[in-house]
Amino acid sequence: MEFDNLKVLIHIGMPKSGSTAIQNMLRQNMQSLLSQGIYFPLSPIKENDNQAVVALCRDKEDLPRDIYNRCKDLSQEEIDNLMLLWLENVGKKCNDESINTVVISSEYLFSCTDSEIRKLKKCLTEHLGDVEFEVVCYARDPINYWTSLVKQLLKADYSLVFDPEINYSSLLSYKRIFRNLKVFDFSDKESYGGDIAYHFFELLGCHRDGMDLQLDNRSNESFSTEAASINREFRKSRFKDRNGVFTEESRRFLRVLSNADKSMEKPQGSGLVDNIKNIVYSRNIKSIEMLKNEFDINYSESSIEVVDSSGDISLESIDDLFYVDHTRRERLLMDVCCRLSNRLEKSERSAGR
Repeated sequence: MEFDNLKVLIHIGMPKSGSTAIQNMLRQNMQSLLSQGIYFPLSPIKENDNQAVVALCRDKEDLPRDIYNRCKDLSQEEIDNLMLLWLENVGKKCNDESINTVVISSEYLFSCTDSEIRKLKKCLTEHLGDVEFEVVCYARDPINYWTSLVKQLLKADYSLVFDPEINYSSLLSYKRIFRNLKVFDFSDKESYGGDIAYHFFELLGCHRDGMDLQLDNRSNESFSTEAASINREFRKSRFKDRNGVFTEESRRFLRVLSNADKSMEKPQGSGLVDNIKNIVYSRNIKSIEMLKNEFDINYSESSIEVVDSSGDISLESIDDLFYVDHTRRERLLMDVCCRLSNRLEKSERSAGR
């Protein structure tokens, strides 16, 4: 199938850099975008987005956990057929409705290997023809990225594996294979007007009149380190769902904890402890140099000490990773207890009526 003037814009993340906001706004405005010839096809594996496009180029056993869980009962052949049929239907949609731009957005693509990226391009080219490709990435400096990622993992109570090296090298593969790669600095808000999703819509060249551009990024919010510490201890002592499986009771607790955390003043000095910060920086120093040389993005910090990061790191408590404001933690825990107590009283009064 061949198309004249069809562009495929591939947003590859990186993770923790506004991907959820971009995907939410693409999904909320699908019909308005479609009227302008911009098509955001939803995945057949994971509803409401096309994150699972990574299944085009990655084997089942290597898929991200949430994608794997949705297709674990399918064979590799069935997954391949499902994704290729999806891609075939994308091509038919482009042909029938005069689409000029197909948008793919998946932060999982950021971590792809060179061979996976080649496979992705091969699949897209075989089904859509020799189209124009544009790859877009919002890069984040390793320390802030790692801080945000670990806080999110702590919120979900996933087991922590200390792996501070980030796969920035995939950017070189995308640049070499797709040729057209644009990398923006997530922390440089002046370069994109302070709003990732609005900036992405500008890259699409779409008219935003009549669109729903209200951002809703609540699903990706991270706890403060104090809230993460409370959550860690609570789930450890009260629940047995150590694989991150939430019971209804734990969900209720998380909602109360999250609301109490957001209502308090932000903690002071709750970033990574110096030792961890130095290790994260040193493990990514080659990538930092590459980002500066290739994309003019500078994440060098003169205050960071380059250290030997070959040794094992103990992650027995959150204090091993972050500076925790224990005074704030105690106040937060008291607030949570009061909120839960008030809920219980209201529930008991309602039951007595």
